[in-house]
Amino acid sequence: MVEEPSFADLYDTGCVALATAIVPQNEAVWVVLRGVAWPKFDGVESEGTHLVARVSAIAIEPDDDGDATQLAAKLRREAKRLARRTAPESERFIDEIADAGALADAMMSNLPGTVAEKVAYAAERRVATKLRRALDAVRARRRDTGVERPPLPSGARLSRARIGEGSSQRALAP
Repeated sequence: MVEEPSFADLYDTGCVALATAIVPQNEAVWVVLRGVAWPKFDGVESEGTHLVARVSAIAIEPDDDGDATQLAAKLRREAKRLARRTAPESERFIDEIADAGALADAMMSNLPGTVAEKVAYAAERRVATKLRRALDAVRARRRDTGVERPPLPSGARLSRARIGEGSSQRALAP
């Protein structure tokens, strides 16, 4: 903890977020945030008795290679799987976010992580790179919470099925 912070202690990138919902769950409360902008810290100016930060928007580059669409679909699936197991009420918020970049921002705003990890995410300029980072964060959270695979259909169980010489794969058994 920094007792007397100076400008050198500030990160140069941040997030402007809106609180979109408060979701009570068990003995905790989830605050659902939606990242709306990634500002870059440009400096500070003195205005009388107080200081004013100068910030500018970080320009996000669109992806022309089609990766963003596929990555957004993967991120949405993975995030919904996590939500079903950890905060079912938040699943609908995931469906409401149509824009791929906004989806990645919402995941990063709401998942645990270090400030350094969040700053590195915020500094990214490409949507596909942001989606990859958000997907990694969702997968890490799923591992941390024990949410590794979707629930099995009613009455189904996992068993090993032989595929070929010396290999096997998990399969649903009736």
